[in-house]
Amino acid sequence: MQLGVSSDIMELMRIYHGNPLPDFMPFYGGGKDYHDYGKGLYCTEDFAAAKEWACQHIDITASYVYVYDLNLVGLAPLLDLINHEPVYWLSALAQYRYGQNESNARRERRLRFIELFPVNCEDFEVIIGWRADDRYFAYLNAFLGLDISYEAVTQAMKLGDLGQQVVLKGKTAFSNYTQVDKILISGADYAECNAQSIERERNASIKLQEVRDIPGRMLNDIIAKGGL
Repeated sequence: MQLGVSSDIMELMRIYHGNPLPDFMPFYGGGKDYHDYGKGLYCTEDFAAAKEWACQHIDITASYVYVYDLNLVGLAPLLDLINHEPVYWLSALAQYRYGQNESNARRERRLRFIELFPVNCEDFEVIIGWRADDRYFAYLNAFLGLDISYEAVTQAMKLGDLGQQVVLKGKTAFSNYTQVDKILISGADYAECNAQSIERERNASIKLQEVRDIPGRMLNDIIAKGGL
């Protein structure tokens, strides 16, 4: 399967990044290796989501939403995981978000899974995909550990309201954006966004438990078959 889409969109994309730092300056090669798609600048097209994501820290009382315009002209290749089978999203996560103390058998399954559904995030300038918070990292772990089926994971994705993120990965992408604003979130606004984040987490956890035992294809079945 060929991943990626052409970046022939002749327009700007308005994106938002939540961060508690008052003088945040993104740069190419920055970020954490263990984020969803590795190092990069993680943003969203949804301002409300950016506010909520920025206000998840219970020990902080103020945060910021950085507003950028991303020029998509010439940003090829661009990877759009939203319009591909979710197994490719899981494969991308499995490359970066995995337990450091995994067993040899689990590691072998994970690497075989990645081999069957290859996604090289480092080949792309921009990645559009779902956001995987700790709840969905736990589901990926359960899938890799043969505790839940692929069908359970995909159903959980439909119920959990993950939200979409836009990730700047390549050197060209980091030269194609312009900061247009920085919005302070503090006081009652921060407290409200933090409460919304906590409530969303609680509701999603309840919904996810409802689908955990859905029968279907386990990872060892997928590996044995050589695909879906």
